[in-house]
Amino acid sequence: MTIRPNPSVEDAELGRMLIAELKREGFHVVPLDKADYLFACAAEGSDPTLSPATASSAVVFHNRGIRLCLYSNPQTHPGRLNLAWQGYIAAGPNTSAEGEMALIRTLLGYFGRDQHGPVNL
Repeated sequence: MTIRPNPSVEDAELGRMLIAELKREGFHVVPLDKADYLFACAAEGSDPTLSPATASSAVVFHNRGIRLCLYSNPQTHPGRLNLAWQGYIAAGPNTSAEGEMALIRTLLGYFGRDQHGPVNL
């Protein structure tokens, strides 16, 4: 997985959290030319803000959901970029970074199965 050049604050943080969770779950995150599959993630909704309430300026997400897509890698598989799996989870308004991580973990729990919409955490 790579993060696109000049990502939004929210997409960069979402990518960082997704990579951390994929590694925790036992996925092997490797360079593009060695990957069997490519993950794409997007936070869908409005822009994030920085919270002045903490010294670390934690990102507060104002998105409506997280979309994950898994594609075959055309560099290691014959053919073109093909969608292998897609999942979406509704995040709701003003989701904290901790809540966002819980949503990522929940969505990855549906890996390989359809998931589109809200779930109970």
